[in-house]
Amino acid sequence: MSDRFYAEINIGGKVSSELVEDLCSLITGYECDPNFPAIAPKTKLDLLDLAEANDGIITIRDYEAVNGEFEDLENWCEENNVSYTRYSAGYSEYMPERKDFRAPNFINIEITTDEGDTAIRLADVLKIIEEYPNDILQKIREKHPEIPELEKFEVV
Repeated sequence: MSDRFYAEINIGGKVSSELVEDLCSLITGYECDPNFPAIAPKTKLDLLDLAEANDGIITIRDYEAVNGEFEDLENWCEENNVSYTRYSAGYSEYMPERKDFRAPNFINIEITTDEGDTAIRLADVLKIIEEYPNDILQKIREKHPEIPELEKFEVV
């Protein structure tokens, strides 16, 4: 049996018109806002309305996501070069996590605080200081790269 806990995924960038139907079916049934019922987008306009309601980004929430992930949706986004950022709450032995995918091939997964800030292990920092005393900031940035902003969602 899988653990179920809160996760949120923000979808942005360009999506081709041919992919609209697939994306609609993948996100149907999830929540966009805790004050409203589950969504059921069917058209390009429905997706654009979801994005417009959230500063140009589609945000999907699941309060009981399997392992804090949207496995099918994340795989689909990566296969179809659709950028996203997923946040997962911590639960039991799982640490809070942020996963960024920026099309076409940038993936970064980081352990975070409950507030979503990147957590850097002290052992990693000490090792970098010891090995590269003159290049500390550069080495930290290599280990924890800056994540490109998620572009606003659009259908092309």
